[in-house]
Amino acid sequence: MTPQRLLVYLLIIAFVAAPFLGLLYGPTIGLMLLTLAIALTLGLTIPAMEQSPPEQQPRLALMIKLNWAMLVLAIVFLIVSIIA
Repeated sequence: MTPQRLLVYLLIIAFVAAPFLGLLYGPTIGLMLLTLAIALTLGLTIPAMEQSPPEQQPRLALMIKLNWAMLVLAIVFLIVSIIA
C-alpha cells in the first residue's frame, strides 16, 4: 500500500466519522477529525497540483487556498471549543 493510498483511506474515515463522533462525544472531537481531514486533503492536493496539466493548475491553486482558509477556521474553532 502506497503512502498516498493510506492518506486517502484516512481522509475518507475522518470525513465520515467527524459528524458522528462530534454528535456522540462533543464538538471538540468532531473538530479534531475535521481538522485532520482538511490537512489530509491539503497533503494530497499540493503534490497533485505539481503533476497536473497547466490548464488545471489555477483551479487547484484556488482549491488549495480555500482549504487553507477552512483549515485555519477549523483550528480557530477547535481552540475556542477547547478553551470554552
